[in-house]
Amino acid sequence: MTMIFEPRNLTRHPDFVRFEDGQGLEYEVDGGEDRLALAFEVAQSIANIRKQSEALLYDFMKHKGTFSAEFAQVFASPEADGGGVRIRYSFTADNDPHEFGYTYFDVILAVREPPSPRFWPIKFVVGFW
Repeated sequence: MTMIFEPRNLTRHPDFVRFEDGQGLEYEVDGGEDRLALAFEVAQSIANIRKQSEALLYDFMKHKGTFSAEFAQVFASPEADGGGVRIRYSFTADNDPHEFGYTYFDVILAVREPPSPRFWPIKFVVGFW
């Protein structure tokens, strides 16, 4: 039996929707109903998406610590490299919780068709506030 995703705090604006999942992760959706349907699909698969995304980040992080998902964004259309979803993370280092307070990590996921995994991390971007 497939579980149907139920958004919380759904707010609609022209070509933009915001909602939360059951764990409080915020989703931002640019575009129309097809992008909103994709966002619900992301939300329903978020545990696996986060596992893949965080594995990618930990492979490159030299410091011990914890990545925390801040929000997910579905783009209005795919980027040139196929990226269609962003998960933004913050990082708290075990030895100094303030060391990366100014840094964010965006994992960009491609949206693919079977037999490939539906959502796949294709890159990450490190940015500063």
